[in-house]
Amino acid sequence: MILRFRLFSLVFLCALGITNVAAQSSNSQAMKDSVMLYSEAEEQYPASVGGYIHSKIGLNTASIPFTRSTSFSFNGIPDFGVMCFFPIHKKHQIALIGELGFITNSYGENLNNEFSASLPNSREEYVFRHNYISGSVGVAIRSITMSMGLGLPVGGTYVNSAKGVMFSSSIPTANLQPIVDLKLGAMFPIYYDRSGRLNLHVNGGYVMTGIYTNSVDAYQHISQEVRDATGFPANLGKEYNPMPLSISVGLSYLFTLNPSEVPIIDAK
Repeated sequence: MILRFRLFSLVFLCALGITNVAAQSSNSQAMKDSVMLYSEAEEQYPASVGGYIHSKIGLNTASIPFTRSTSFSFNGIPDFGVMCFFPIHKKHQIALIGELGFITNSYGENLNNEFSASLPNSREEYVFRHNYISGSVGVAIRSITMSMGLGLPVGGTYVNSAKGVMFSSSIPTANLQPIVDLKLGAMFPIYYDRSGRLNLHVNGGYVMTGIYTNSVDAYQHISQEVRDATGFPANLGKEYNPMPLSISVGLSYLFTLNPSEVPIIDAK
């Protein structure tokens, strides 16, 4: 009797162990299926629309008169606007992207040290900021984004400083021309659920056309004193029209247009 009881107990314990293993295996498979669904959702982000805001730094890459030097400058106002995302090939994770917003291109400019030493009273440190209403279209391939944009000028400013003294002046819109720029970057989702997703953006941009209607307008801020003292060239070719290169970092939140179609079990 005791032997039978022990055998029964052994069989019961073995059965219980097998049941627990099966349950754990089932839970593991369920978790795997859930992860697969998340993975599929990551690869097939749905059509969505939202807003973005980016902080940007710029540098002039055009030719510069020998008396001058260029430097990086942060935008005073971040770029912001609306953004849309429409998948066109889910298997290869390709989507059309579009943006419409307010952008700023900026860069710094200084008088070279060898000349500034002979002009101690000149205010020859400048930060230029040019403002545009911009629209762009492009593609997103996985996390990589590429786009081309058109910017219509709405004005600009430059800030002049030396020895702790600063003053600003406006740049007439008539002196600025529309710009065409290229952007290459990456978009990384950092949170998403059925309603939408929050993205981190890192972009590099390049203005393909000059900022000003002509190169002379780009250097109207230089005083006659400085021109005479430094031998500033009287005539400037198109290569001297500023063409800023920029790097921007920012965030966007895109609202899903059809949340019920998103194959996500729960928020990630």
